This record gives sequence, C-alpha cells and structure tokens, in this order.
Amino acid sequence: MPISFYTAQIPSLITWFNGFIGFREIQKRIERVEMKLKDIGMSVPSLDRRYYFHSTYKRLAKRNRTFGRIDIGEPNTTRAISLVAALKEFVTPLSHDERARLRSRILESLDPDRDIRELEHEMRAFVHYKSAGYTVTPGDGNKMDRFDFLIRGNNREFELECKTFAESIGTPVSVEDSVYVFRAIRKAVLAEPSFRESGILRLIFPARPLLSEQELEKIVAKFLLQAPTEQRDTRYSLRFERRPEWDAWLKEGKHSDVVDNIANQFAEHNLHFMTMLSRNHAVMGVVGSEQRSHPVTSIFSRLKKASDQFSKQRPAVLWGNFLGIGESEFRGLLAETRLGHRSLDVFGHNLFKSSNRNHIVRLRLSADGLNVQATRSESVYVRNEIHTGGPAYDLTSRVSRYSAESTE
Repeated sequence: MPISFYTAQIPSLITWFNGFIGFREIQKRIERVEMKLKDIGMSVPSLDRRYYFHSTYKRLAKRNRTFGRIDIGEPNTTRAISLVAALKEFVTPLSHDERARLRSRILESLDPDRDIRELEHEMRAFVHYKSAGYTVTPGDGNKMDRFDFLIRGNNREFELECKTFAESIGTPVSVEDSVYVFRAIRKAVLAEPSFRESGILRLIFPARPLLSEQELEKIVAKFLLQAPTEQRDTRYSLRFERRPEWDAWLKEGKHSDVVDNIANQFAEHNLHFMTMLSRNHAVMGVVGSEQRSHPVTSIFSRLKKASDQFSKQRPAVLWGNFLGIGESEFRGLLAETRLGHRSLDVFGHNLFKSSNRNHIVRLRLSADGLNVQATRSESVYVRNEIHTGGPAYDLTSRVSRYSAESTE
C-alpha cells in the first residue's frame, strides 16, 4: 500500500485541504473533539488513536501558518499528511457532485462520534490500486451500487469494498461504555482528597456497564474512602492494586518511569484503560467484563454483511482493516499458524464457503501500522521523499466463479 510525496509538498497539501474542506469547518470539529476529551479529563489511549488526525492536523496547520518546522519523523504527522495527499489525488478526476459528496464524507468523519480511520482505510486502498496502474472510481456515488470502488485497468474490472474492525469489536464493553465509566472514576478520585495512593483500579461488570455515571461515581468514591482491597456486588466488582513503586518514582520526579510502567501494564490488560497522573499519585483505571469476548464471530458477521454490498455481476475484493493494531502486532498475527494453516485463513475460509458469495475472489486484511521511510536524495537539490506502506494478508477463493487473476 505505498504512497510517496516530497516534504516540500506539505505546505501546499495543508493549504489545499483547508481550502477544499474549509478551515473553519475543520476547526469546529477539532474543538468539539477537544471538548469531549476535556470533559473526560484523563488520558484514554483508544480515543487518542481514534482522534489522532484532529490533534496532529491542528499542530500541522499552526506550524504551516507560522512557517514552523514539521517533523516528518513523527509517525502521526506522516500518517495525517499521507491521508491528505491521498484525498487530493482522489479528488482530481471527480465531478462537482462527487466532490461535494466527498467533502461531506470528510466532515462527517471528523465529527466526535465518528472515526476518520474508516475513511483513511479507503484512501489507502485507493492509493494501492492507483499505484498499480488502475483507474479507481467511487462505486457508491449512485443509487444502484453500494460498494466503495470500481477498479478498472490492465484488462480487468472488479469491485472493492473496504471495512474496518474497531478495537472493541466483539467485546461486551465498548469504548463509549468505558468512557463514561472513566468519567465516574475520575470524579470519584477527585472528590476524595484524602485518597493519594498510586495503583490500578479495576472495575469489572457481569456483562456491559448498566449503572449510570452518577451511581458509579458514588460507588467508587465510597470504595476509595473505606480503602478496602476488593469489593463485590451482583452488579460489579471493584479491586485496587497498590503500586508503591509508582509513588517512589513520583517522589523522585521520575514521571516517565511511571508512564512507561503503565504502558507495560496496558499490554497485560484489555484496551479499556485510562490514566490519571499528578505530582503526588498515579491511578490506572481498567474496565472489563466477566462475559467472554467474541471478536472472531463479530468479524465474521461484518465480513458477511460487507459481501452484500457488491453487485454480484463482477469479481469482488473485500478489504478489512484492524484499527488500533500496529505493524509489529499485525506481523505477529501473520506469522501465527494453527494445524499447518495461517491463523488469519479462518476468516477467508468462512467468507468463501457459501455459494452465495462466489462473486468474491479475494480477501485482504491489514492494520493501522504504517512503515514510514524518509529517503534523502544525493543530488545537489536535496529533497526528503516520504514512503509509507505496510504489510497485508491476502487470500484468494478456490470456489469463486471468477479467477484469482481477475483481481490481481
């Protein structure tokens, strides 16, 4: 999925994006996201990843306006600029009405309750096929077709549908659920000035959270005041694990050691965690469920629904992207094998086994991780050229009525 551009193009890309979307419209949506994060009042990594573009683009626009230095070595900077570059390339051949629809789609993707990474995935797919010499046109711009892109060229014509899999897919507790639980935890901690211990506060529910934010705040505040190690109820369980080493590090001014340790703890827990860090203490909140997660089943369901987007009159490619998974993690998934088969093959086999889906030729899976390289030319006029891309899983159907070559 390669895309490349020169650093000298960055100012013009930012200017173009501001003009195409309208800087005031972009700014309003950035402010809404900032208000949402301010209301939560704590660091929530899953939301930081969802809103990476908002925070990154705000910095880019400011530096561009003040002629400040833009660090292309920062992954989110390159990622945001790559998306803008892809959008500019995609817009060029569109009609006036198609451009208006795309502008509306971008603005919608920037809203606080949406995820711009869905649009980003579509643009990566566009760049992938455009770079391979194909003509890529929007397929869902009319009332008949519901797939994302119609791919033409190299004596081929096929349909492409792009889907993303959220970080919380198949889990009982959604990111939105955990956010309001985190707000309750934060309010409870701030309401008890006598509570100054550092540690991990776990709040586990039988299924998904059903108590209101106000009820949870009272429960957590009472728990902290009584200072027990653990408390159980039919509706929840609370547990506090002290981390005296965090207190020691904070006293020595080693905040970075606390942050690094919390990051390591995150690797051992689920994706629903938040951090409150002050000069005196650090609290890591973790939200979970006793109910088992079923991500594989949920991904199967999403792939099957996506297969209905096609016209079934042409060969089809379904491209799914895992949000919140880095390149190294995805490479680990690619390397896994079970009973002599790649672990990810299970998604392809499940998708292809039905004769109602024999129009699908190929399943691709990828992740958010980008491989970013900045190469310096050896010529007199030095230009840094940025290349971005990443690994992808690819599986072709053996039962499709179309050949694998029809979508290469």
